[in-house]
Amino acid sequence: MLHQSSVISVDTKTFVDFSNALDSHFYSGSNSFFDNHLLELIETYFGFTHTAISIYDNNLKFSYAIGPDNMYNLLEYYMKYFYKIDPFSKFIREQCDFMSPSRPLLYKSTDVSKNYYNNYLSTANLGCGVSMPFKNYRVNIFKSHALGDFTEEELEVIEYISSMLRNRYNCYTDYSSAILSCKAKNYQLDAKGIGHFTLDENNNIIDYNESAAMFFSKIMKTNNIVFAVNELIGRMNSDQKDNKACSYITYENYKIGTRIHYFSDNANFLHSITSVTITDMFDGNTCFTHANELNSEHVNHFLFERYKLTARETEILLKFIDGMTNKSISEELLISLHTVRTHIKNIYRKFGVDNQRALINKCNHIHL
Repeated sequence: MLHQSSVISVDTKTFVDFSNALDSHFYSGSNSFFDNHLLELIETYFGFTHTAISIYDNNLKFSYAIGPDNMYNLLEYYMKYFYKIDPFSKFIREQCDFMSPSRPLLYKSTDVSKNYYNNYLSTANLGCGVSMPFKNYRVNIFKSHALGDFTEEELEVIEYISSMLRNRYNCYTDYSSAILSCKAKNYQLDAKGIGHFTLDENNNIIDYNESAAMFFSKIMKTNNIVFAVNELIGRMNSDQKDNKACSYITYENYKIGTRIHYFSDNANFLHSITSVTITDMFDGNTCFTHANELNSEHVNHFLFERYKLTARETEILLKFIDGMTNKSISEELLISLHTVRTHIKNIYRKFGVDNQRALINKCNHIHL
């Protein structure tokens, strides 16, 4: 581990550990690859304590900046005024392709305007900085004025960091796009009653639709989604001798089809997302061709696991979608009209809808 107060020396293990930490950050489900956690990793493994990320919109106009607590006041000043005279502002505006490989950009205190240095950097006792440009983002590392300029060894470390971030970010972008595509497919297939779920390259569940959940509950007799998926994966692995991009197995009267989507990062390492569809073998357009009623125990388990509905909310939901009025439900269950309305309001919230029609449509999709 290196610290800015000493001559830095980074061993191979630090680089490997940082690479592994980036992979964990990559698959963490974070809304953005470039966030404060990324800056924490840079500090943890390389000791750079003064860091920040500048974010730009699609027109390359500055939007905002983030950073650790020790940079809070400095970033506040930057966002109010100093971003306008940032020494890299012109570069940011003129670059059309942030993703083209380039060395990190270095500037010293003598390279910037007196206004920018005296009224901005020096207020935090910072002298020089390095900027790593990416599409819509810029990762900045600053060094204390008292410690002087960046050494050649420090610049080599930063160049390595930049290369690693560029590699992972390209992969993260492709991965995020693939996930969004799979989630859209989940929704489209669900409307047709076709089960679908998506796995990452470690066979962790990324997303699944209501029809798949009903298949697990109704056909596999379990509400434990992870258990059900692992059982299907086990069958796929035992039935498939070759690692094919497209294949299928059968489970009772259902066809479980898999398609593996591959994409590579800058280092040509392959990554994958597996798309799995569930259809009835006798009617390939749907997962459930029969309107068989689930018993009440399965319904309660399913609605609790998927939507966290209480037993009373489930009872009211089933009566509500059968067409009973709030008043009728109140009279049959011997509870107040206000209580019924409160339960229905909670049911709307848990299902992510805001009206009766949307609730009924969603219940039809999951075959209630």
